[in-house]
Amino acid sequence: MEYVTFATRERCDGPCFRVMLRDALRLLESRLDELNALNVFPVPDGDTGTNMVLTLRAAVEAVEAERAAGIGAIAAAVARGALLGARGNSGVILSQYLRGMAGVLATHDLADGPTLARALISARDVACGAVDEPAAGTILTVADDVARAVAVCAERGEVAAVLETAAAEAMASVERTRELLPILRRAGVVDAGALGLATILEGWWRSFAGLPVLVAGVVSVHPPALLPCDTEADGFCTEFIIRGRHLDLVAIRQYLRPLGSSVLVVGDETAARVHLHTARPDEAVALGARIGTVERVKIEDMAEQHRRFRGDHDGESAASSCGLVVVASGMGFARLFRSLGAVAVVDPEGRVVESESDLADILAASPMREYVLLADRTPLPPSVGLLLASTISPVETIIVAHPVRALAAAVAFNPARSARENAVAMKQAGSSVATASLIRSRGRWAVRLEDGSVQEGDDPAELLIGVLPRLGADHCEVITLYYGVGLDPQMVGVLADRLRAVLPGRTIEVVDGGQDDCAAYLACE
Repeated sequence: MEYVTFATRERCDGPCFRVMLRDALRLLESRLDELNALNVFPVPDGDTGTNMVLTLRAAVEAVEAERAAGIGAIAAAVARGALLGARGNSGVILSQYLRGMAGVLATHDLADGPTLARALISARDVACGAVDEPAAGTILTVADDVARAVAVCAERGEVAAVLETAAAEAMASVERTRELLPILRRAGVVDAGALGLATILEGWWRSFAGLPVLVAGVVSVHPPALLPCDTEADGFCTEFIIRGRHLDLVAIRQYLRPLGSSVLVVGDETAARVHLHTARPDEAVALGARIGTVERVKIEDMAEQHRRFRGDHDGESAASSCGLVVVASGMGFARLFRSLGAVAVVDPEGRVVESESDLADILAASPMREYVLLADRTPLPPSVGLLLASTISPVETIIVAHPVRALAAAVAFNPARSARENAVAMKQAGSSVATASLIRSRGRWAVRLEDGSVQEGDDPAELLIGVLPRLGADHCEVITLYYGVGLDPQMVGVLADRLRAVLPGRTIEVVDGGQDDCAAYLACE
């Protein structure tokens, strides 16, 4: 990784912030196991690191699809990606922290030190506002301590000084968490979510200053006591998104409070991200369905998570790691699947993409105890099916017969879940995306829908615009154009601009899919 030094700049621009986000994700990923091991509050289920990594990864992926260069546009993409990809209690709070920053940075192409300080203060305000009764000694405590520290240098500090102050105060605050929250003191650990946020801030500072990002932790961490997990009352971590119009987040939160604890409802009037711990997850989802359209449902048994967590630390052989193998075509799609955590991506012939190793060697070297096999087509390559069938690991197979649906399914993959749990969540996620294919037909352009109907014409943009109502674009926040190898780059820009013109206020993302069987896929989420 080549490091670029931005410390001589008095301001932080969009490209700089992109690099900072990538580097912070790398640092957070390097501490994932440590964060999971520290997770004892609010439930000792060992997934805080995983949830924060997946949330920040979703934010970074949204940034990669953002063409604008201003820091305001980048921050907006971060907030959007984090909201849609938020996982768990810590991930939802992190999404709100990033949303608070985006609110201040929205009108800026460049951010100086005072602007960045105000963004971190706003991040604290929005994150704390999402939680009804914030507990001392958590991620919110770190957010508050950081906001107070940067406020002191807000009017005189340069960007590097603000970031260094934020990172230093965050780590000091993390050390204090064990004295503020009784359960942490009893377990002898710092708060996992607090350390996760401090790690992100440290990553931003190191990246901006041009320092090596992957460094040993600077917080003293001790192995946690394996505390009992009392989830009898609210045993299922339940998450979903409600889409609609004129959503009232306060009212939704009030409706859900009687069903459980750790209730978080964040977002805006068109999309609400819901998180709660409840013994009645079906009732919570049904309530959401009465309010709007429910998407990305995730229900996890926290007692089972805790058993797997204890099994890891007790040396038991309980299945606690799940790997993802994907069969896909198109180099761009293959890279997207790898970025989502796939152990390997193989092409329709069974060859591993961008690797000199074959699948057998990759699986032999992998520590995963079970796998999900995700395919965007049928039949499966015979070599892949036979190889996975011959492994000692359980394998859940999902065939969604479309690369965009497969990508949506992969977004729902969580390595901390069992293969069976992943299969349920991924099948539902894969079915939630509406798609259309832009192709060349007898010298003309054509759009093919999933029901098999085809519309032909001479103007590809008009064809795509014409099918938007059938894709439900009126109710979608993000419309993505995945272009193939045969589509001229200038045409890609024209299509994106035409879509933006007819869908003002919507996010139009452009992604290199690298497929060779059609010019482009259009997807609505």
